Amino acid sequence: MDQEIAIPKPFPENNPAGTQQSLNSVGQLLSDSWRFYKERFGAITKLLIFPLIIMGVSWGTMQYGASVNVFAIDLLSFIGDFAMVIGVIAVVSTIARGTGFIESYRNGFRFSFELLWIGLLSGLAILGGYFMLIIPGIMMMVWFSFILFTVVVENKWGLNALTQSREWTRGYWWPIAWRMIMIWILTTVIPLAIFILNSLFLGSTDNAILSIISDCLFLFRDLFIVFFASPFHIVYLYKLYENLVVLKPSLSGEQSKSGRGFFKISIVLGILAPIALFITFMLFGVSVMEHAVMPSPDLSTASTTTDTTASNDNDAQRISDLHKIQTMLELYYAKCGNYPGGAIKNGVCPAYSDAHGYDGMVNAIIDSNLGVNVAPNDPRNNPNDPMSSLVRGGHYFYSTDGDGSYYILAALLDDKNNPIFSEYSAPSSSYLTSMEGTSVWLGDCTAPAYCVAPKNRSIDSSQLRYISPPSIY
Repeated sequence: MDQEIAIPKPFPENNPAGTQQSLNSVGQLLSDSWRFYKERFGAITKLLIFPLIIMGVSWGTMQYGASVNVFAIDLLSFIGDFAMVIGVIAVVSTIARGTGFIESYRNGFRFSFELLWIGLLSGLAILGGYFMLIIPGIMMMVWFSFILFTVVVENKWGLNALTQSREWTRGYWWPIAWRMIMIWILTTVIPLAIFILNSLFLGSTDNAILSIISDCLFLFRDLFIVFFASPFHIVYLYKLYENLVVLKPSLSGEQSKSGRGFFKISIVLGILAPIALFITFMLFGVSVMEHAVMPSPDLSTASTTTDTTASNDNDAQRISDLHKIQTMLELYYAKCGNYPGGAIKNGVCPAYSDAHGYDGMVNAIIDSNLGVNVAPNDPRNNPNDPMSSLVRGGHYFYSTDGDGSYYILAALLDDKNNPIFSEYSAPSSSYLTSMEGTSVWLGDCTAPAYCVAPKNRSIDSSQLRYISPPSIY
């Protein structure tokens, strides 16, 4: 929305519109700005004191208000910052339009939200420009140098303020960029020097005098920025803007539509690109962490190595399990004089009966209150795989003779060349010619079958009962 209002045009009386052919030099701009700043110093100071008081109250409350909650702190911080925005706009109004205290603050309130909105648009556009290989972002930083004046002086809104600021710089980008760099250097050298001095010589000191000096330097820096650097920078920009109005009299009061499409694209890119970049970094970070925690294996050997290692571990567990189960069997034998069999009830051993395989033996021992609550099973025993009990055992095997005085306990190892076979004697030479319901294990206790039996006892293997495959335990 563009409304026509009575605005004093910034044409220097000693330089009528259209008579000047080039921008004033940096020296001339600094001289004119300094003279103008001295003339308006009192008005500028009065305009800045009010927001400084509000910021001071907000800061003091945040620092020393122990009972202030987080929401109140955020609200006070926003009020302080917003008051300073209004104060800066009021300064622009008194510099560019010559308004008094009340009128300047009226303009400050009037233009505050619009300038915040335009500041957001210009920031997103510049960010989008940087994502377009940096150079467009740098160019837009110069193009948008005069949006304060296109809003406050010319009453332009939204994208119109951005395009109008660009039109003022058209044909003078390099001269304006050079003059902008110079004022930035001149207004930041003192604050930067104070920061470096404090960091190198006064920071983190326990000396009370040096601490006071450090605090005084920081106070001076803040006052210098508020009462000189910032307003002088605005005056300098205004004098540069005033100079451009003299050079381009036909642009005053006009509105260019040039560049609006480009700025819209830049703004959208400024919104989407950081989101995309954040997502990319998150995905990249997760990928890096995964590779850091678990490096990529050598695919040519990973499968073989993993399978071999798992087989070796499983076989070692099977051998260990059989000897643990032997201990359980000996506990039962010491109590009842035979191997299970049925469970011991109330301390009374039952008459011997067939345990019907490994499952029956385990249940008998657990139910006999011998201190055994759980028994091991083959590592390949997988309740979700119906083939586990048939393909490679999936459980251990148990069989007794006719009166429970002898047993054979067996497991099928993965590796028939396991070193255990070089140092053990099979307990029976003719063992197991059938399994109820299957034809899986036909043979004797030779590799890959590993068998254990009671020591110092022997039996005719023909008396061994069939070893039935148990239900999955």
